[in-house]
Amino acid sequence: MPVEGKRVLILVDHDYEDLELWYPKLRLMESGVQVTVAGQQASECYRGKHGYPCIADAAIKEMNFADFDGILCPGGWMPDKLRRDPKVLSLIREFASGAKLVAAICHGGWILISAGVYRDVRATGSPGIKDDLLNAGVIFEDSSVVVDRNFVSSRKPSDLPDFCQGMLQVLARWRPFREAPAGVGYHLARMSHNAVWWWRDFRVGNAYVRSRRDRSARLNCKSSLTGCGFGLGGG
Repeated sequence: MPVEGKRVLILVDHDYEDLELWYPKLRLMESGVQVTVAGQQASECYRGKHGYPCIADAAIKEMNFADFDGILCPGGWMPDKLRRDPKVLSLIREFASGAKLVAAICHGGWILISAGVYRDVRATGSPGIKDDLLNAGVIFEDSSVVVDRNFVSSRKPSDLPDFCQGMLQVLARWRPFREAPAGVGYHLARMSHNAVWWWRDFRVGNAYVRSRRDRSARLNCKSSLTGCGFGLGGG
């Protein structure tokens, strides 16, 4: 996959779920992705739920979403702390509105809920936060991985192989608009507060809408999409 050189930010704090940070971190690095782990303090050693240490590369307060292509929120008890950090929530909102990778596994979805970016998004998460996800407006699916536009989510450590594949797929198909060649389906249609993204689906090569809110968006975008080589598929 063409992800070499992409940059991903991973959040860390005490009591993170060990596997849900380390497995994706190493898998991304194997693929050539540059990974930065950020905690409340740079160079601090954070202990996972099972005692595995992780030293933060940088401080969250110094992070800028423009420097990265995606963000990952591991699970554990860590998200319940980081969801209260205004800087963390601001970063999540910027990645979401910028159509960059936003990945969450297990309890990591708590952070996205608090950031207010999960309404009308197809997603999954730990059964323990299912009610929270539903109350936040998530279209919940009990699957090993759910990919909806730039959002990737999974439920638990045993889902990690599928979770990492989903992240790599989103990273591979995303490029800044200034780099997107003419005629390629990376057009972003901003409609109301919740954006509806049109992509070229990496599985079937069709355009699709992943929102229940405005299915009439098909008609509104049809003329521009036809000129860009899109077909109109199911959503």
